[in-house]
Amino acid sequence: MKSFPSKVRLTCLCAGSILLAATSCEQSEIDKERQETGWEQILPFQPDEKIYQYIEGKKLPSRKDSNFQTRFTLVGVKQTGVSFVNEFQPDHPRKALYSSGFSCGGVAIGDVNGDGWPDVFFTGGPTANKLYHNLGNMHFRDISSESGLSAGGNPWSAGAAFADIDADGDLDLYVCNYETPNQLWLNDGSGKFVEKAKAFGVDTVTASLMPYFQDYDNDGDLDFFLLTNRLFLPGGRPQEPPFRKDSNGKPEVLPSFQKYFQMREVAEGIMKLEPSGLEDLLFRNDDGHFKEVSVEAGIVERGHGLSAAWWDYDDDGDPDLYVANDFKDSDHLYRNDSGTFVDVVKETFPHIAWFSMGSDVADLDGNGGDDLFTLDMSGTNHFRQKTTMGTMNSHKIFLETANPRQYMRNALLMNEGEGLFREAAYLAGLADADWGWAPKLEDFDEDGRVDVFITNGMTQNFTNSDLPMSAQDRIGQTEFDHYRTTGFKKDVNLAFQNAGKLNFSKVSEVWGLDHEGMSFAAAHGDLDRDGDLDLIVANLNEPAHFYRNDSFEGNRVLLSLKGLNAWGSKVTVVTAKRKQTKTLRPTTGYMSSDEPVLHFGLGEEDYIGVIKIIWSDGTEQEFGDLHANYYYEIIQTTSEPTIPETQKQKQPLFRKVSTTTQILHEEKPFDDYKIQPLLPHKLSRLGPGMAWHDIDTNGFPDLFLGGAAGKPGSIWLNYGEGEFRRLVTPALEADKNCEDMGALFLDYDSDGKTDLLVSSGGIESPEGSHDYADRLYRNIGGFRFERVPFSGGSTSSGPTTACDFDRDGDLDLFIGGRLSLGEYPRPGTSRLLRNDKGNFADVTKDLAPGLSSAGMVTGALWTDATGNGWTDLLVTTEWGPIKLYKNNKGKLLDATKEAGLSDLTGWWTGITSADFDKDGDIDYAIGNLGLNTKYKVSKEHPFEGYYGIFDDTGKKRFIEATWEHNKLYPVRGRSCSTAAMPFVSRKFGSYASFARATMPQIYTSKCLAEAYRVEAKTLESGILLNDGAGHFSFRPLPRIAQIAPVFGIVANDLDNDGHYDLTFAQNFFSPQPETGRMDGGLGQFLQGLGDGNFIPVAPKESGIAVKGDAKSLAAIDIDKDGRQDLMFARNDSEPSIYLTSPNASLITNDYRNLQIRLKGPKGNPTGIGSTISLLLPDGKKQTAEIHAGSGYLTQTPARIYFSLKNEEVATIQVQWPSGKTSTTRVSTGISEVIISSP
Repeated sequence: MKSFPSKVRLTCLCAGSILLAATSCEQSEIDKERQETGWEQILPFQPDEKIYQYIEGKKLPSRKDSNFQTRFTLVGVKQTGVSFVNEFQPDHPRKALYSSGFSCGGVAIGDVNGDGWPDVFFTGGPTANKLYHNLGNMHFRDISSESGLSAGGNPWSAGAAFADIDADGDLDLYVCNYETPNQLWLNDGSGKFVEKAKAFGVDTVTASLMPYFQDYDNDGDLDFFLLTNRLFLPGGRPQEPPFRKDSNGKPEVLPSFQKYFQMREVAEGIMKLEPSGLEDLLFRNDDGHFKEVSVEAGIVERGHGLSAAWWDYDDDGDPDLYVANDFKDSDHLYRNDSGTFVDVVKETFPHIAWFSMGSDVADLDGNGGDDLFTLDMSGTNHFRQKTTMGTMNSHKIFLETANPRQYMRNALLMNEGEGLFREAAYLAGLADADWGWAPKLEDFDEDGRVDVFITNGMTQNFTNSDLPMSAQDRIGQTEFDHYRTTGFKKDVNLAFQNAGKLNFSKVSEVWGLDHEGMSFAAAHGDLDRDGDLDLIVANLNEPAHFYRNDSFEGNRVLLSLKGLNAWGSKVTVVTAKRKQTKTLRPTTGYMSSDEPVLHFGLGEEDYIGVIKIIWSDGTEQEFGDLHANYYYEIIQTTSEPTIPETQKQKQPLFRKVSTTTQILHEEKPFDDYKIQPLLPHKLSRLGPGMAWHDIDTNGFPDLFLGGAAGKPGSIWLNYGEGEFRRLVTPALEADKNCEDMGALFLDYDSDGKTDLLVSSGGIESPEGSHDYADRLYRNIGGFRFERVPFSGGSTSSGPTTACDFDRDGDLDLFIGGRLSLGEYPRPGTSRLLRNDKGNFADVTKDLAPGLSSAGMVTGALWTDATGNGWTDLLVTTEWGPIKLYKNNKGKLLDATKEAGLSDLTGWWTGITSADFDKDGDIDYAIGNLGLNTKYKVSKEHPFEGYYGIFDDTGKKRFIEATWEHNKLYPVRGRSCSTAAMPFVSRKFGSYASFARATMPQIYTSKCLAEAYRVEAKTLESGILLNDGAGHFSFRPLPRIAQIAPVFGIVANDLDNDGHYDLTFAQNFFSPQPETGRMDGGLGQFLQGLGDGNFIPVAPKESGIAVKGDAKSLAAIDIDKDGRQDLMFARNDSEPSIYLTSPNASLITNDYRNLQIRLKGPKGNPTGIGSTISLLLPDGKKQTAEIHAGSGYLTQTPARIYFSLKNEEVATIQVQWPSGKTSTTRVSTGISEVIISSP
C-alpha cells in the first residue's frame, strides 16, 4: 500500500482546492517514492514549489488500432494462467442449489498487495475458492495457498467482496457461504490473509449470497448489508404437509419448517405453500466490531434476494439501499433517514421486475442522476417468451394487485432527480435479456456514454412451460431433481452500446462478448492497466472468461480515491462537451465486486476542465486543468466536511397545488374480459374527460369532470385560492350509470346560458341500454341543469367537439364513435349533428359520407387544415390513420389520402393544433402509444389485429399479431388463447409447438383473410407539419416523449418566449394483465423552438411530475393571474393541478402575455372555430385557433394566449367562422383584448 506524509498542514490555493504542504525532508522522501512508482505530481495550478497536492498521476500507455476483429478479446487459459472452473456436480449433496442463485460462484477484483495491479478472487460451489495474483499483461498466478485463503476449507461459497474492513489501508475480503459460517479475511498489506469473522461478529450462518459495504451511518467506518436468499430442504417437501390450521382455521407453516416455507394467498381465500425467502441482515461497524442491527434500523422484510446496491437515489447525502428479490417477493427501496430505513418502493417506482435478478446503478442518460437497471427472465425472441410464460391466468390476481406492480421483464428506472423516476426498459431496447444474471453498466467503448453487459444462462430451464412442477411433484424431490434430465440452458451473453437518448443497440457479436453458455457473476477492472475496462465472467462448468478490452478510439481517465472511507464517494468529471458523474460502489449487483477504481470515457476530448469529488463523509475537493489519458490518485483531505455554498434554486415552471375539496374520479370494478377475453386493453377505463367554462361569471373557470359508470359526473365551481365547491346536479346524479367521455360547455339554444353536452361510452351496460345515449343538459337558470331530448345514438361514444361548420351562426357537433359493443376492434358509429335553432339533426349520411365509419375515434378537432377559411374535421383513431374530412362549403369529404395520412396508422389518441413552425398555417400534435411497449412496428411490418371466426363455435375473437424475422406470430400465449378458443391446445399439444407456429398455421390463412383486419404502422407520438394546403409530413417527437402513451395534449406558449410548447398527459393503466401497465411517464413538457422542433425539459425543471393514469389535460388560468396553469385528470384518482410559477427560470421575463377573447354572435358567443393571428412589426407571426373540444376528451375556455415583448406593438387578425375577417391594433402594455365579431 502506498504511504503518504504523516505530518501535514492545510493550505488553500483557491476555492475548492485543498493542498498539503510538506517539510523539505518529507518532500525528498515523496520525490523518491514517485520515481520508484512512476507517479508524477500533477500541477493543475502554479503553486509555491513547496506545496504537495492531493493528486498524483501516471500517464496511461498510448494505444493504436491493432486490427482486432472485435472490441473485446477472450484471453485464453494458456495466457492468463487461470484454470479456475466452477464445476457442475449433479450428485453433490447440495445439488438443490443448482436451481437457484447459488448455482455458480462470484468474482471480485482488487489489488491485494499494493503493487498497482488488480488481482482476482473466485468463489466456487463445490469448487474451492481461488485467489490469483496479477503479474501484468493479463497473466495471473494462483496464490490461494501462500495467501492463507486455502485454509478456509471448501464451503459452498457465493458472493465475495474486497473492502478495507479494518481501516488499515489495504483490501480485506469477506466471503458469503451457504449454511456455513461466512468468512472475513484480514489482509496484512502484502496479500497475506487471516480469517477473523468470529472475532468481528460476522461469522453468520444462513443462505448468504453477497455482502455490500457502505458507511450507511456516516460515522467514518464501513458497515455492510448481507443479502440472503433461501434455504433448501434436502429431498424436497416432506410426505406429510408441513402446515396446519391456526385457531382461525387459516393454514400456517409448522415452526420446524418456517425457515423453508411460507403460505401465500394466490386468490381470494386460497392459500398456497411456497418456498420462503430469508431475512436480510444489516451490520453496523462499532469501532471495529460489527453488530447486527437490521430490525432496529428498519430492515425487516424477507425475500429471495439476488442483488442489491447502495445508492443515494434522492441525492440527500445518505446512502439508500435497493434490494432485488426473486419470485413474487417485492423489491425494496430503503430510504436512509440518518441511519434508519423506510421502504419507499411503492411510492417511488411505477413498477419493478417480477423475478428480479441482478441489478446495477449508473447514469445511463447523462443527466447526473444514477439510474437503476434490474434484470428479469424475459426471452429475447417469440419462441422463448411463449415457452416460459406458462399459465398466466393463475397469476392474474398477483399481476393486478401487486404494489408496486411486478412484470416479467427487465426494469430500467430513470432517475429524474428529487426522488422521481420514469421506467424505460422497452424504449431503451433493454427489456428482454433471457435468463440474465449480472448486468454491468460501464462505458466500455469510452465514448462518454454508459453501455450495458449482461451475463446469461442457467443449469436447467426451470421455467419450461411444458414441464411444470406441481405441488405433488415437489414431495420428495427438489426442483433440480425434477428438471435434471432436461439438460443445460445455455444462453448468449449480451452487450448493448449506448447511442444516447435512451437508444441502445445490441453489439454482443461485434464486441466479441456473445459467448453461449452458463455465465453468472461478472466484474470489471483495468486488468492490464491500459486505461480501459476489461471483464471477467464466472461460468459454470467451463473456465472463467477474461475479456481484454482492445478499445483504442477514445480518451479516458482512471481515478483511484484514497481516503479514510472512499466507498460511496461521488466524482464529477467535466469536459467541454459533457459532464459525467459516477459513485465509487465496487459491490453492486449479482455476486460481483468490481475493481475499486473509477473509469471515465472521454471520447475525442483530451482535456479535463474539472474533477470534483464529494467524499462519503461530505468533504469536497476540486481539481482543474488536467490531461486525459492519465491514472490519477486522489487523496482525501483531513479537513472537516465542507459545507457547500448555498446556490439559488432554479424555480421550476410549474408548482403542484392541492384543492381544499377532494375532486375525485372513481372507477368501479368491471371485468371487460368476460365480454371479449382477448382484448389488448380494458375499454371501461378510458376517461375521465373534462370541460372548463366560467359558468358563474366570477372570473374563475369552472370544471365539469366526467364520471365512471356507477359514479356521476360532477360540476365544480371555482372560487379561487384552490377552493372548488361541488354543484349539486340531480340530472347528472340520475345518469350515474353512464360512462362519461367527452364533454362540452356550449349555448346550444342561444338563450345566453351555458349548457352541457356529455358523450356516453364504456362497455359496462348491456347492449341497447340507454346508458349509451349521449346527453344534453339544458341550463334552466340558477345553476340548474335538466336533461333534454337529444339525438344521442346508442353506440359507445368517445370524443365530442363543436363548431359552426355550415356558417349559419350556431354550434354544430361531431361525436366520435369509439366502440361497437362486444366487437372490438370494430368501431362505433360517428355522427355529424347540425344545430337547427336548438334542435340537432343527424346529417352524417347526407353531408359527411363515410364519416359514420371513421374508425374507433379517440380524438377530434374542428380546424382549418386547408387554409381556405372553412372549418375542416380531423379525427384520430385506434388501429387506424388520422383522418381529414375537408369542408367543401358545408359538406365534409374524406381527404385523408390526398393529405398524405392514409398510411399513417397507429393507436392515436388526442390531437390539438398550433403553428409550430411559424409559417402561418396550422400544424397538429397527436398522441400515440409510444415506443416503451412490447409492440414493435415498421411500415413493412405493422402491428396487426384480426377479428373473426377462428373455430367451430361461431364466436368471433380478436387476435393481436406481430412480426419476427418476416413471420407473423400471435402476441398472446397458448394458455390465454386456449381459454378463449379451446381448439388451440388440442391443435398444439405443447407450448413449444404453439410457439413455433405462425398465425396462418394456428388460425389458417382462410380465416385470417375473412377476418376484419386492423393495423398500426407507427406508435410514435408526433406532429403533423402542414404545407398550407392540407398536406402533411409527420415528425416524431423527441425520444423521451415516447416513454409512455400520450393522451391529453396542450399546445401553448407556456414559457413566454413566443414559441408554442407542448405538454402531455401520459400513461395507460388499462392493458391486459400480461402486458401490464404502460406507466413509464410522468407527463412531459417540450419547449418549442419555433421551427417545428422541441427540446425535452426534465421534471425538476418543468415541475411537472404526474404519476398515475393521466388522461385529459387542460391549460387554464385557474388562479386568474394571467398565466396558464395545468390540470391533469387521472383515471380512478384525483386530478393533479399545477400553477405557473411567476419567477420560473424558464419564463422569458422581457415578454408579456397577451390574452385574447372573442365576442361572437348569439349562437356562438365565444367565437368557437375562429383562427387568430398575431402579426409583429418584424414580420413574425403567431397563429392559433379557438376550439370547443381538443386534446383528449378536453374542452378549455375559449381564449387564446400569445407572447410578445413588453414594449412591442402588434396587430391581431381574426378569421371568423362566418368567413369574415377583422383587424385590431394592440399597444404596448396591453395584456388582454376583447374583440367583437364584424
